[in-house]
Amino acid sequence: MKTFILCAGMLALAACSNSGDTASNRTATTEQTANLQETLLPDYLARINANDLDTVMEGFTDDVVFQAPNAPEVIGKAALREWIGGYLAAFDTQWVKTSQDMIVSGDYAIERYSYQSTDTMKATGSVHTDIGKGVIIYHKEADGVWRVAHDAWSSDLPLTPPGE
Repeated sequence: MKTFILCAGMLALAACSNSGDTASNRTATTEQTANLQETLLPDYLARINANDLDTVMEGFTDDVVFQAPNAPEVIGKAALREWIGGYLAAFDTQWVKTSQDMIVSGDYAIERYSYQSTDTMKATGSVHTDIGKGVIIYHKEADGVWRVAHDAWSSDLPLTPPGE
């Protein structure tokens, strides 16, 4: 009987200590997510809005994947450098991205966002605005820096027929 009481007491203590650890872990995860949500997207946005190829490229992993609307998928930093270089040669761009939510798991963070972009064509001065939504996957790399590994977005605006 004493053994039973001793075992039951140990189980109760273990359950209490585990539930405390779980609550602490949950709090730490919530705080980490909030901190990352406050820093990752604003940093990415500052890089984009600098309209400087080298500045924006610093924020990507080597195996980055870009999925832009109405365009083929771009895979790898070298291919993305070419794609963004062409984009920045043609446009001055300003983006506003608003985080909707974020999930963090280990060295990855997934963020859902809404956006508004304003692109001014350098050759003509014509302005195109867009609104939409997207998902970014960040990866914390070996140097401790969080970088964009995937960015996929889509417009909320209807497709304009050719010639319009």
